[in-house]
Amino acid sequence: MPISKAAKKVKVPCVDLVHLILGDFLSNVAELNGIGGYAAIHVEPAEVGQVIREILPGVSPSQAAAKIGIPAQAVWALIDEDEGAILPSTSILGRTEHHVIRRVMLEDLRQFRDDHVKSGDIANQLETDRRTVERMLRRYRVRPAYSESQIGMNLYRPADVTSMLRSAPSKIPA
Repeated sequence: MPISKAAKKVKVPCVDLVHLILGDFLSNVAELNGIGGYAAIHVEPAEVGQVIREILPGVSPSQAAAKIGIPAQAVWALIDEDEGAILPSTSILGRTEHHVIRRVMLEDLRQFRDDHVKSGDIANQLETDRRTVERMLRRYRVRPAYSESQIGMNLYRPADVTSMLRSAPSKIPA
């Protein structure tokens, strides 16, 4: 079965199948002659499902980004072990030792999201626009826990934002 259909059948992103192939975790992989692109790569869905359950805990960084509503680039920066990972992740070394698969556990994602907010989250809570919130954050010198230069966006600690909101409740637009 083509990897795109196998991915749908086992309800995982196609990229997870590609990682399993590159990591040499699947034994039943075939490439059909005369067909171009990914459609030429066929796998056995039952094997894929079993290997995913055994090998791939948690979610991919891209899935993590979608689940917590931040750009994938920010999640990759948060799990970057070379820069001192902020968000815990698991690295799975392929059997050939040439391919690494990164995964993030859902519990760690939930905890991180509970501990950090975006300006858009604050704007939604206050029923105002994001630009107004960002001006307020600058005016009250609320520093991000993680800045745009670090991870590609600003993330704030709820406790820091709460103190700003207590300081200026009359400044918040209705």
